Amino acid sequence: MLNDLLILGIPKKLVQLISMTMAGSKATVRVDNQYTSTFPITNGARQGDALSSVLFDLVLRAILQKMNITGHIGTKSTQTLPYTDNVAIMSRSKNALKDTLFNIEKEARRRGLLVNENKTKYMRVARVVHNDEHLRCGQYKFAL
Repeated sequence: MLNDLLILGIPKKLVQLISMTMAGSKATVRVDNQYTSTFPITNGARQGDALSSVLFDLVLRAILQKMNITGHIGTKSTQTLPYTDNVAIMSRSKNALKDTLFNIEKEARRRGLLVNENKTKYMRVARVVHNDEHLRCGQYKFAL
């Protein structure tokens, strides 16, 4: 994640400050009104941390920049539309959509991010009515 910030041009001093705020983080979890033992957080930001959404957006931007899928749907077969912790993928074909999702998922997984299959939906816009109820993309099956 910190490397992604440097690639995006975030000043090294700021990246070091972010790293320092994340170092040594600990947490505890409440289960049935009882707290677990304290444990170290070794990956990512603390849940609820003010920086977590900003860092997520920056890492997502780095993923999309690395894939070089900028442009618009008029000149490319696929366009991504990221917003906070969501990404809409518009595509001219099902195969282009699957390829883009595969590439985004691969880069996200390298950074410890996962696709939430239960929250992911797809919408088909076509002149011909299709009876597809699901879209299969690799290991995922997304509902209409």
